[in-house]
Amino acid sequence: MFEQTIVQQLKVDVGDELSKSLMNVFINESTKIVEQLLSLPIDDQQVILLSHSLKSSAKTYGALILGNLCEQIEMSAKAGDCDALSQAMADLPDIANKTFSQAIQFT
Repeated sequence: MFEQTIVQQLKVDVGDELSKSLMNVFINESTKIVEQLLSLPIDDQQVILLSHSLKSSAKTYGALILGNLCEQIEMSAKAGDCDALSQAMADLPDIANKTFSQAIQFT
């Protein structure tokens, strides 16, 4: 679920303790965004904004699978592709849970 080189680079850039703190912030804030996304109708414009935000955060912290899924959500929402958007949104809870469960090892 995580690209180890990105996680390691974060530790090099900010130090071990701060990287642990930042990973906790990522888990907590991203969990809230996922909950918001899942509570919205798929045609809500907030889907684009929230998925974009989560995509950026996930990729910054090395959670590339989650980041790529959020990119699919964002692009599908922008294109108005309801079928692709529905499928990606259906995958979100499982991918997010697996990502956050694995992220705990970095805290």
